[in-house]
Amino acid sequence: MDTHAFRIEDGGIWAAIHTPLRPDGSLDVEGIRHNVAIYINDLGLRGVFFCGLMGEYWSFTLAERKLFVETLAGAAGGRLGMAPNCTHHSLAETIELVRHARQTGCHYATLMNPPVGPRTDEALLDYFQSACAASDIEIMLFNTPAGGYVLGPELLARLCGIPNVRGIKAAGDDRDRIEVRRACAEKVVVSDPMESHWLENLTVHRQTLLFADPEPYLYQQAGRRPIADYFRQFQDGDLDGCRKAYARLDPLREVYERWIMGPMRASGRPPNAALKVWAAAMGLAAGPTRAPVRGLTAEEHDALIGDLRRAGLAGA
Repeated sequence: MDTHAFRIEDGGIWAAIHTPLRPDGSLDVEGIRHNVAIYINDLGLRGVFFCGLMGEYWSFTLAERKLFVETLAGAAGGRLGMAPNCTHHSLAETIELVRHARQTGCHYATLMNPPVGPRTDEALLDYFQSACAASDIEIMLFNTPAGGYVLGPELLARLCGIPNVRGIKAAGDDRDRIEVRRACAEKVVVSDPMESHWLENLTVHRQTLLFADPEPYLYQQAGRRPIADYFRQFQDGDLDGCRKAYARLDPLREVYERWIMGPMRASGRPPNAALKVWAAAMGLAAGPTRAPVRGLTAEEHDALIGDLRRAGLAGA
């Protein structure tokens, strides 16, 4: 498999995908295959980030995470970029997942800042150096506040000196993203994952990679690719058309803030239950969440679907 066919330096739209489950809570292998066909044929995604926060990685065994990677790689058949999250609280199992990603033909292994354990810069540097040295696969760093902290810009700049580190998915607040871009953008590709920020990032920072959250499959469906459309207009130099097309997504962004990002920022509540209801409304296999993440109540479910219909999503 050509591991350079989906280079992040070439830009494009990647999505953080959920993990489909069967009603009994087991991994939905056929659902993964179903979704991959949609990502490629209907949405035209360049790649996917999976087994991450939106993918409920904390609830899966090592064997299940490997099965997800293997199933997705087999279904994609080299037509979709793949960047699984390989972070585990055990460094040994992080290394095992990094090597497995390489063996299955993934284009990148993604490493989050570990949610528990030592947090001094030197300890974190040791963690990342050990994981990166385990394989020659190229590495995406995911700097996320989900574990209660973010990596500082000075440490990130040092991490960018590791030979196989190629990019950063820079979450955190606005100040964090600004500092990460200032410290690292000349060394590696830096992507702010928020679709709502992409117009500014395209026009000001020339960030042509959207190594995104779930928006690319929550806002788009077969025959309707508004994110891809405004990105194409930007590439064609039609900035006025790009801005107008971007603005038309504002109703969906309000729903996304209300159900996905807002609860996570306000209370730390994982958004996976609402994410899966929304994904199912878009024709994707989704299924339930795993305990202790609770599903939506019937009232919440109906309210979310109503919001999606009012925002103009056909078939919701």
